[in-house]
Amino acid sequence: MHHTSSPNVSVMDIFFPGFTGFTAALHQLLSGNLDSYAALLCIYGMLMFSGKLLCRTVGSFVDTYFTTKTDVHDPDEAYDMLECWVSAQDFAKNACSSLVSVDSRRGRALIHPDCDTAAKKPLRFTPWRDRLSFWYKGHLLFLQCTQNEVALFPRKTMTVSCVGRSSQILRDLMDECRFDYLKLSENKTSIFEHHNNGWKRTITRDTRPIETVVMKEELKQMLLKDIRSFLDPRARSWYASRGLPYRRGYLLYGRPGTGKSSLSMSIAGCFGLDIYVLSLAGINDGRLSALFAELPQRCVVLLEDVDAVGTTRSRGADTDESDSGSEVSRSSPKPSGSLSLSGLLNVLDGVASQEGRVLIMTTNHIEHLDGALIRPGRVDKKIEFELADAEVVRKLFCTVFEQSEEEMSDAETRDKSNEDVRQLAVRFAGAVPELEFSPADILSFLLANRGSPSSALADAEGWVFKTRKGGTLRRCDSWGQSD
Repeated sequence: MHHTSSPNVSVMDIFFPGFTGFTAALHQLLSGNLDSYAALLCIYGMLMFSGKLLCRTVGSFVDTYFTTKTDVHDPDEAYDMLECWVSAQDFAKNACSSLVSVDSRRGRALIHPDCDTAAKKPLRFTPWRDRLSFWYKGHLLFLQCTQNEVALFPRKTMTVSCVGRSSQILRDLMDECRFDYLKLSENKTSIFEHHNNGWKRTITRDTRPIETVVMKEELKQMLLKDIRSFLDPRARSWYASRGLPYRRGYLLYGRPGTGKSSLSMSIAGCFGLDIYVLSLAGINDGRLSALFAELPQRCVVLLEDVDAVGTTRSRGADTDESDSGSEVSRSSPKPSGSLSLSGLLNVLDGVASQEGRVLIMTTNHIEHLDGALIRPGRVDKKIEFELADAEVVRKLFCTVFEQSEEEMSDAETRDKSNEDVRQLAVRFAGAVPELEFSPADILSFLLANRGSPSSALADAEGWVFKTRKGGTLRRCDSWGQSD
């Protein structure tokens, strides 16, 4: 009887399966056996593939069941908050892959204090593609920036993740980003414009003091008092208890260059609100409704040149009871895809319209507007911006030439200089005809002579004659009176 001998099993094979075969192949390789060398390469390739697959599987398992994530998409303002914070961190400066952008490309004034603001077009470096790790309050966090190239409107996304099932550390991080962002935004007014299907902050400017807006003082104070009353913290409950919609609308109308947009910007800064500027050209009803639905509860909405939208309605247009007496145009309906008057009216005071916002509409031609658009309830105050009278001309002169404390430190010399300027301002106002030139035209002339108030006064008569002769301006007395 023959006995089959069992193969010897190495102790190392118990702890490391395949160890004997691997060492045998290695021995044959060193002996010059090419077949064994090819086998070793195959084994090595299989081990590498298995290792990568195992790491990917384990990583995916941990990422799915043991990781908390926060995604922030551009153009949401939270993306700006996180991007601004990340770009100032040391770990972002050591990233192997970075996305470089010019801070001034989108007019952003929120530049971190560490940035060289004196440099022309300062650069911002943001980590890109690669997954970065960093420590935050004793927790290991991961950051990855990607861009969705498949969507109709490609958008960038920042993903912050951490190991664990609690999202509190990620909330703390976003709160810190928000705090730093608001700190950089102090005494600034953020301007948002519509971008694709949402709002995007396009520029941030220093808040313009309301005192620098030159217009009739009684009209300005009346408007500020009305807005201040509306934004009072107790106003919302007052409106709600009486079943009134909590919104306020204003119409600023007058010739171009009379300060309508400037006042709107200054109002937003005066009350610490962001301003959302919307041009109605190229917007349809659905998109306008979606944009208004995304507005925050407290903001200023500026509809510039509202007369650009069709101001007449077709015979079959839907009207509410309050508009039943308004004249209905016999013109044909607007083509599909454009903004209709009924669509604009619905977002202003329809059932789904936003509350809490301050709406400001501007127009150069109030006579072109449909009565339904500017009736009480949609427009609560109408304010006319006239061409410059003597008082406005005098204030513009003082605004340009009076010295501030920073410009002239000696108080006695400054007071004497400013007194001389005020006397020249009275004479300049007498040399410029009233209600013939816009404040923008006069300001442009004064800025051209800002180095010498006496030169501005001496050239005033010649400027008036030249402007009249050129025919670039004409007087218009057909504007209606404000409410």
